[in-house]
Amino acid sequence: MRFWGLLIKNQFDMDFKIATGNIRGMCNEIKQNEVMKFIEKEKVQVCVVIETHLKIKSITKVCDRVFGNSNWISNVVHSHTCCRIVVGWNNSVVNVMVVNSCSQEILCLVEIVGKRLRFYCSFIYASNSIVEKDLMEAINDE
Repeated sequence: MRFWGLLIKNQFDMDFKIATGNIRGMCNEIKQNEVMKFIEKEKVQVCVVIETHLKIKSITKVCDRVFGNSNWISNVVHSHTCCRIVVGWNNSVVNVMVVNSCSQEILCLVEIVGKRLRFYCSFIYASNSIVEKDLMEAINDE
């Protein structure tokens, strides 16, 4: 699994880290532990996991375990097979509000708690299906 991160240095002189990683299935404890260790080691405030392969019946149990006391959301309700995107965040540092979501994207408003810093962030895991790619293009054209 690879994680890619973004470190934001801002006028409030605080580090703010967002990371995303393609886990290729978060159904087993080894991969769940890998995500948990990464979040702790890198002190990530927002962690996005794509290609989770989690089913609707197991997503709550797994994400509660992985993200602990942090909040999380997913786009599992938009998929007929399994979850494509999970966003977890440290709610003592950041508020994340979902603006829109679909099977390939979660658009959020991210706000740093106690600071005057807000920004929109879109987390995308595009489909390989031509039909779904066309749908995503149509959504982005609106």
